[in-house]
Amino acid sequence: MGRIRRRIHVGQALAVAASIALGAWIVQAGAARADTDRAEETFADLVARCPLIVLADVEHPGDGAFVLHVTESFKGAVGPELRYQDEPQAAVQAGWTKAIVAFSDPGTIDVRAPTIAWHVTDDGTVDPEGWQQYPGIPGTLADWEAAFGIGPGGAVLSTPAATPVAAAPGDAPLRDPAQQAVLAAMLVIGIGVAVLGGVAVVLGRRDRRRRPA
Repeated sequence: MGRIRRRIHVGQALAVAASIALGAWIVQAGAARADTDRAEETFADLVARCPLIVLADVEHPGDGAFVLHVTESFKGAVGPELRYQDEPQAAVQAGWTKAIVAFSDPGTIDVRAPTIAWHVTDDGTVDPEGWQQYPGIPGTLADWEAAFGIGPGGAVLSTPAATPVAAAPGDAPLRDPAQQAVLAAMLVIGIGVAVLGGVAVVLGRRDRRRRPA
């Protein structure tokens, strides 16, 4: 009987270790996939998937709000001003006075939309921090304007100002591949532990039935 119990304990330990190893592999694979997807996207790809890309002066009224005073539109039609309230994960950073912003959804400036923003300095350098680099991306504001075929100081479009659309109640934020991998790993480990518990119960019952009366 003692030998049977030892075998049960050893089997449980091996199964738990295997579940944890599988979960760790899933996490690593998901993170690697996210890095690969990010590395494979070029500047041309980003422009193709974003319906709106603008150059704007950035105003910070306070309380997490952002006002973008659009001075040029590289792609898409938008009014002279975009306002966003209470955006704790805004793509535009506090302290920036000018930025180029690429929107997947002009109703939000949240990085998870995703929204991509590049800091523009007074001398026209784009993304001096190197945070949002894509193959083929122009390095200066003049290069951006040349790439989109517009001259310096492009006119603001006269279409009505866009109104940010609030997320519907219950809408969940989008998850990136790494987050999905973590959730998958947790699910695998949970299933493994549940299976082990069931196996232990079954073997324990068999052991009791085999005991002499």
